[in-house]
Amino acid sequence: NEPARCAVLLPILAALPGPLALLEVGASAGLCLLPDRYSYRYGDTHLDPEEGVSSVILQPQISGAVPVPERMPEIVWRAGIDLNPLNVFDEADATWLETLVWPEHTERLARLRAALDIARSDPPRVIRGDAIDSLQAVAAEAPAGATLVVFHSAVLAYFAPDDRTR
Repeated sequence: NEPARCAVLLPILAALPGPLALLEVGASAGLCLLPDRYSYRYGDTHLDPEEGVSSVILQPQISGAVPVPERMPEIVWRAGIDLNPLNVFDEADATWLETLVWPEHTERLARLRAALDIARSDPPRVIRGDAIDSLQAVAAEAPAGATLVVFHSAVLAYFAPDDRTR
């Protein structure tokens, strides 16, 4: 659950025809399902949620031909699948996420805590399930007329080669 991964996802999401329905495989607590609730600083381009500047401000270093988004994507539905989903309201789960941040990464820890606070205000739905077995049923719940975006930010490396193909 590194919300900074959204800085890489946002340019692609913003380029897709909306509205969007997000489905993350390996969602953990679902913090990467909230890209429209964070603020971004892509050089001189500043993007903020409709409500104003977020407590999570992502400032990726860009170089080359990065498709810097001009607008936030419209996200109308979001869900995640995880073998062991974490609950943003459970103190033990939040503490577990904090222990995964290296001690010297104080900025990451502050960002994680801010993202947890954002998620607690309107938590994304993350269901317990195996990605392969659950994907089709959860994807079928996405609203008609929305572009379904199935993504992951790190979990595919843990799949066996045959499961990746499936």
